[in-house]
Amino acid sequence: MPFDARVLQVLIASPGDVGDERQLLSEMIYEWNYVNARERRVVLLPLRWETHASPELGSSPQAIINRQVVDSCDMAVGIFWTRLGTPTDVAESGTAEEIARVGEAGKPVMLYFSRAKVDLDTVDLTEYARLKEFKQKTYPQGLVEHYESLVDFREKFTRQSKCSTLLRATLKRSHQEKQPLAPVCRSNWQNPLQRPDASMGRKARRNLRASDST
Repeated sequence: MPFDARVLQVLIASPGDVGDERQLLSEMIYEWNYVNARERRVVLLPLRWETHASPELGSSPQAIINRQVVDSCDMAVGIFWTRLGTPTDVAESGTAEEIARVGEAGKPVMLYFSRAKVDLDTVDLTEYARLKEFKQKTYPQGLVEHYESLVDFREKFTRQSKCSTLLRATLKRSHQEKQPLAPVCRSNWQNPLQRPDASMGRKARRNLRASDST
């Protein structure tokens, strides 16, 4: 049966060396929906620049991503391993700019740093030094998490998302804004990541977009 739900958009922010984590996080967000969406009347939608940004001229790539994707999110999850990312006009990297932009807007941010083993011959030491400097600047500003593997990342995010005060704050903030609810059909919530084209159906996309007033 259809039910009314509020759609909250979760930005996945990271450099390009944690592609597996980005995919896994999207899957975990959809799993959260299966368990919680009907009871809580909330649907979480993962936002990624590679799936939600479209070609556009007239501004820098990061400025376009900010406008099309970042500014629409309700919270962000940042993930790092050995890279900080490509510098932008205003920040150390695109990922760093996205995280700062979300935080400055008063929205929750969860940060994860990987401690997974890596072949040193494949690591850009200059890039890694930039990441270490970013860590040192970030640590005093809040509590961050580390993980040793994908399994560890899954376990920690699953546990922490259940008890996260950040997620609860996001839900509370969304309800206080009193945005109109949009109908979401339960039958639409088959995991789009299991489909060959890794995309959501047109009807599901139309329902989700209709609920996003930003």
